[in-house]
Amino acid sequence: MSADKSLGGISLLDDISFKDKRVFLRVDFNCPLKDGVVTDDTRIKAALPTIKFLMEKGAKLLIGSHLGRPEGKKDMDFSMSPVSERLGELTGYNILQMDDPMSDAPKALLKQLKKDELIVLENLRFAKDEKERSGKLANHWASFIDVYINDAFGVCHRKDTSVYDLPLLIKNRGAGRLIEKEIKALGEVRNNPKRPFAVIMGGAKVSDKVPMIKEFMEQTDIFVIGGAMAFTFLKAKGFPVGNSLVENDLVSFCKDLMRSLDVRDKKLLLPVDFIEAKSINSETGKLVQKISDEMSGFDIGPKSAKLFVEELKSARSVLWNGPMGVFENEAFSEGTKTLCKGLAGSSAEVIVGGGDTAAAANLFGGEFSHISTGGGASLAFLEGQELPGLKALRPLRKEVLEDTRETLDPVDPAEFEKDGGFDAKARAEDQKLKNKG
Repeated sequence: MSADKSLGGISLLDDISFKDKRVFLRVDFNCPLKDGVVTDDTRIKAALPTIKFLMEKGAKLLIGSHLGRPEGKKDMDFSMSPVSERLGELTGYNILQMDDPMSDAPKALLKQLKKDELIVLENLRFAKDEKERSGKLANHWASFIDVYINDAFGVCHRKDTSVYDLPLLIKNRGAGRLIEKEIKALGEVRNNPKRPFAVIMGGAKVSDKVPMIKEFMEQTDIFVIGGAMAFTFLKAKGFPVGNSLVENDLVSFCKDLMRSLDVRDKKLLLPVDFIEAKSINSETGKLVQKISDEMSGFDIGPKSAKLFVEELKSARSVLWNGPMGVFENEAFSEGTKTLCKGLAGSSAEVIVGGGDTAAAANLFGGEFSHISTGGGASLAFLEGQELPGLKALRPLRKEVLEDTRETLDPVDPAEFEKDGGFDAKARAEDQKLKNKG
């Protein structure tokens, strides 16, 4: 077992023997497609270290992933075929693509795989049981698998069959390189950040971040709030926000939070200027310091971005979760872009949350200490939740007992009788002790 406490007993690749073992590798190849071609292979590349390690160690590899939301039906718009093709191009391996996640073919094929061959199952969500979890799918796979490895951090917050039920049926199970990296990076910033420590929160809703705010309240020195969630805070302070998105039921919470931060002598930075427009789809926006009644804010302004970047220069570690505006629309992208460039040039350890934040970091470029591949999974982990996908990798109590149980050497009946039984042996030991005394 791995000795790393942050992994909670989860075995890593170096802890397991893979030579000639049939290995089920759960990955997250949920890649964007256009006209049957992968348009962004970031998630495929993220899994390559684990795939190559397993192949080099002689594993008979079966890869499974979901793609999109086919809702338990075979929909070829979500077929894994384009992903398998791209994986083959990146690795040079011969990819055997299955046409059904419930296929019996891997049972025979796994034993016959050549050194440079591996199998990719069709989209796991083509099978209803991936979500319904009757046990049929998990038992089918478990019947011909020796080792289970999860390297799909982005779905570890879900209790899908391939993420939760299957590993519990396979004693030899563990985490791949990507999950190892995620747990260590996110665990470090959650449990032991370098101070001063700054947390940047953006995105649409305060409600999405309440557990995270509570989790980081005591150890965070600087809170930076941007994105649409800033407008609930600004309304709590009495600033006009026009038609901007506000969670009115959380205005009181924001007031209490700001008072708590003030009492604790924590810094709270809110936007001081904005890009307003009529609609999220507007092609242009207007820079203002006060949002008009009939307008909404869709990005922070340049003064806010500069203020945030300057203040963050004092931080030794930064956690960034949530964009500063609707960066997918170029008219509202500058705030997020400026912050991204500023963080990339920082000397601090910068951890970038997954989902939209990771997309923004990849779009605007720059080097960061870690860019998470998990959206909801990253947020749940940072909030202190136990992720089902990680829980399923940890040894069960009965497995620990089986592995650590001490066994006595078997007694030879003939020797037992010759010595007069256990009582005679015990008397002899007592006599030895008396002689020594």
